[in-house]
Amino acid sequence: MVHNYQSLLKIDNFNILIKASKKALISVDFTLDDEIDFYENDLSKSAKNELLKYFCKKDFNFFNLPLDLSHLSIFTQNVLLELKNINYAELISYKELAQRLNSKAYRAVGTALSKNPYLIILPCHRVIKSNMQIGNFTSNVKNAKEFLINLEKAKL
Repeated sequence: MVHNYQSLLKIDNFNILIKASKKALISVDFTLDDEIDFYENDLSKSAKNELLKYFCKKDFNFFNLPLDLSHLSIFTQNVLLELKNINYAELISYKELAQRLNSKAYRAVGTALSKNPYLIILPCHRVIKSNMQIGNFTSNVKNAKEFLINLEKAKL
């Protein structure tokens, strides 16, 4: 009996693995693997469809996708949810994100971002260092953050 569902979206040189339960998305992440067995459900298909719209320069809506952040600390949840308020193609610093949360814990913000299970959906790729360097990204796929930043800039 399948309890978790998966969809795979292939974009350019990147593969995105979408995992879902019956009630919420589990994760959205870049993967190097392109030979993944997947069993889709309506939620994983819906997320895949919205991500495809995002990559194909069409109107997309990630806000209707149910997410489960309950396993994360309240601080991490607040940091990740604040990502929804960063405009498309806008870049802000870790410091600015902390300030939006009335915090001076800039490094803790970076640590919270490293726990983001929903890459792209919660756009941590829009957060960079104060010196305008890209900074870290939770994906183990090289250049994924740069790819997303450049993709959004190109769509403007």
